[in-house]
Amino acid sequence: MQEEELTYKKSGVNIESANKFVNEIKKITNKAFGSFSESLGDGFAGFYPLDNFGSDFILLSSCDGVGTKVLVAKKANIWSGIGQDLVAMNVNDILVHGGKPLFFLDYIACSKLDTKIALEIVSSIIEALKPTGGVLLGGETAEMPDLYKKGDWDLSGFVVGAVKRSSLLPRNIKSGNILIGLASNGVHSNGFSLIRRIIKDYKINILKSVTPEGISLAKELLKPTKVYYSDIYPFIEKGMINGLAHITGGGIEGNLIRILPKNVKAVIKKDFDIPWIFKWISDHGVSEEEMYRVFNMGIGMILVVNPSNVDEILRYLGSNAKVIGKIVSSDERRVEFE
Repeated sequence: MQEEELTYKKSGVNIESANKFVNEIKKITNKAFGSFSESLGDGFAGFYPLDNFGSDFILLSSCDGVGTKVLVAKKANIWSGIGQDLVAMNVNDILVHGGKPLFFLDYIACSKLDTKIALEIVSSIIEALKPTGGVLLGGETAEMPDLYKKGDWDLSGFVVGAVKRSSLLPRNIKSGNILIGLASNGVHSNGFSLIRRIIKDYKINILKSVTPEGISLAKELLKPTKVYYSDIYPFIEKGMINGLAHITGGGIEGNLIRILPKNVKAVIKKDFDIPWIFKWISDHGVSEEEMYRVFNMGIGMILVVNPSNVDEILRYLGSNAKVIGKIVSSDERRVEFE
């Protein structure tokens, strides 16, 4: 039985080192590209203004993967949701800036191509894209037996979308704004190195272990990441959203702080429902602090809105949405839990 407290870093993922690397990239791109590197700040996506083409639209682009969730999919031989994970991790990141997806590209690498699995992944990508209006424009499939072990897969996705300059988010975030949390579908696509460490150390059979819902632990872990486009974009079009934060690696604090201006803080009440899977992870040696630093804890997206818009948004989103906090004036930009 594992007694030592588990952390993401002990599982092989060093967030601080990755952040330092990104800061070094910013220095290089700023020198090379000037203003085009500005979006490498705290934003969730890259911006490419079309001013030189006589348009007031801005192209938004994101690149992301699903990490070691593919190893859980391999173990369970369940691939039906992995493509949606890939779409969600990218589309949600341009959505937070008001972006509407235009097209998507995928990169699928493996040791040896299994056409059945590959088609299942691509079909999942296409189905996840349909509600967004984006299209799968192309991609790359690479067989590399010398690089990957037998049965291994690696996935990356790339999305390009657009937003009118006047609709670019975040904007007008100020004291008095309300925070609405949209429920996640479980773990989504972050923290799997830590989860897999638990599975290994505690010798857990994810195919035989059963959740309170009566499904296998494998199926619980492989629930696909939510694509929030259909829930949120109608309110973006109406100008009812001041800001959005996609809660991925870094948790609520690490992602919400990225959209806050310098003169405010976000105050969040920890009274939202925490799904069983996060309690299961915590019970296997992960501290509460580490849980909130790594996982979404049941909140996949946070909306920052004016108080006058809260009721309409909650009526539309139903039980999947809840007021979880507010924006207040502060001498320091930060996120607080109470």
